[in-house]
Amino acid sequence: MNEEILAVLKSILEALIYTKRLDKYDLAVIALRKKPLLCSKDIMVLFQVSMRTVERWRRDKTVPCKYVNGKPFHTWAGIQPLLDEKAEDIKKKLLKKNKKNSNNSK
Repeated sequence: MNEEILAVLKSILEALIYTKRLDKYDLAVIALRKKPLLCSKDIMVLFQVSMRTVERWRRDKTVPCKYVNGKPFHTWAGIQPLLDEKAEDIKKKLLKKNKKNSNNSK
């Protein structure tokens, strides 16, 4: 009985931690949505990757960019396919985690 209660409490705590992280991310996305052009730091925040990854994406043309006064900028239309792909990955992970948790609770 105690193990069941601990398992439920653990899952509630994990959900709260995930929700808190999600809220911070959502607020960042809302703030970035107001910008017509995104700089490399914005891309880092949006995708939660390093500057090196952003540079590699730019070099490999994974994320298209336009240069203004020698500084690279990205448009929402250019990064939308990557955002859609990231959203699908998150959905898959959540479904997998939910299935795993439901199997463990049986």
